[in-house]
Amino acid sequence: MEETLLTPLYAPEHYRPRARALLRWLDRRWLYGIPRSLITEGLRPLGRLALVDNAGPILERLRDGLARVTASAARAAAVEATGLPMREESPRVFLVASISGGTGGGMLLGLAYAVRQILADLHLSQDGICGVLLHATSRKPAEQVLARANAHATLREVAHFSRSEAAYPGDTSEGLNAGHVGTSPFTDCYLVHLGDGLGVEEAEAAADSVAEYLHLDADIGGAFLDRFRQDSRPAPDATPLAPALRGFGVCRIGFPRQRLVEATATRLCRRLVELWPGPSDDTVRTWAAESAQKWLAELGVDEETLVRRCSDAAAVVFGESPESYFRKALGLPAAESASAANDGPRLLEHVDGLLGAGPVPGAGAEGPAPTPAETALEGRARILGGELGGALLDGLLNLVETPGGRLAAAEAAASWLTRELQKLAEGTRSRLTSSPVKKGAARKAASAGCESHAGRPTPPAPITSSSSTAGSVSARSR
Repeated sequence: MEETLLTPLYAPEHYRPRARALLRWLDRRWLYGIPRSLITEGLRPLGRLALVDNAGPILERLRDGLARVTASAARAAAVEATGLPMREESPRVFLVASISGGTGGGMLLGLAYAVRQILADLHLSQDGICGVLLHATSRKPAEQVLARANAHATLREVAHFSRSEAAYPGDTSEGLNAGHVGTSPFTDCYLVHLGDGLGVEEAEAAADSVAEYLHLDADIGGAFLDRFRQDSRPAPDATPLAPALRGFGVCRIGFPRQRLVEATATRLCRRLVELWPGPSDDTVRTWAAESAQKWLAELGVDEETLVRRCSDAAAVVFGESPESYFRKALGLPAAESASAANDGPRLLEHVDGLLGAGPVPGAGAEGPAPTPAETALEGRARILGGELGGALLDGLLNLVETPGGRLAAAEAAASWLTRELQKLAEGTRSRLTSSPVKKGAARKAASAGCESHAGRPTPPAPITSSSSTAGSVSARSR
């Protein structure tokens, strides 16, 4: 569909066949004084003459355009393109005209009632007609006077036909129906002063704000503006000049987007970090300590369980139970033997060869190089420690991720675990510190026993878990 329609003026000869009908409302000097340029040159009567002479094409274009935009397919396409629902089934019609010139000032009222006529023919509501009247003056003094005169005359006409007793006469011979009494040309009417003494570029720049307002009304701001206009309309009998003239302004609010994003992200991260610690009170600390105690019980982090798990780890290294391994390694029979007691020093030396002699009291921190069995046992111990430590770390991380717990609960649980593990480590360290002393005493007792048995026979001594051999093994496991 074409967006523009040419409504030309012609030379006076063109209008002579209809001169009698035209002269009923148009003065002879306007009809026979049409400028040779065939433009209005700021004369409002010539603008209305162009409207009346081209009434047929104008009405046809209005009917075609309104029928197209109100069709169901067009409404569906508009909803799909904008993503916005239809506010009403009837269209909003905005008539934008410069009332400072001859074309806009002369055609405005006739075109407004022509729109009402076509809406009535299509059985559509006429409540959505809105006039946007623009006023501006150029830099030429003579044109400024004419522009003000045209604006004044147009506003007087709008005021007259907005009265409750007025009726627009129309021109039935040209197809322009007369308006009903009390029917104003516009439901809402805006007057926008673009400025005075404007050049062409300045006038176009000032008109851009009008285009932005219309775009806003057709887009996301339309529903709000419709409600505002409806709520702020004066009562029909409140004033003889209705509708009241409105005004608007458009202000573009800018902001540095990147700075806004950075500031928002910083505040969000700060707030998130502030929430991470969680509540810190006695209830949370008690709950965290109970959780940590439960973890230790489930993982078996106590002296008895750890000894059993270390024995199991030694069985993996030796390929069999430690007792069976040492009996085979030392050449001991499965049954108790009297010779085992007599060979105490030799057996202890053999055990030292398997597990190492261990630290000597008073010899300093450095000791002999570890044996292969020591290295293997230490590796299994590290694996066991890593598994237990990883499980405790997972528990602490779960507390951090638990709402109501967070860092405060994890810190309380870690403190409790630290104290309990330090107690367990101190007990183990005490045992290890006394182990070399006990081993030395066992070695002396074994040597003394062998010397006492050198001159006389002695009954066989049983080899049990409390024998000197087993004591040496347990003392070396560190």
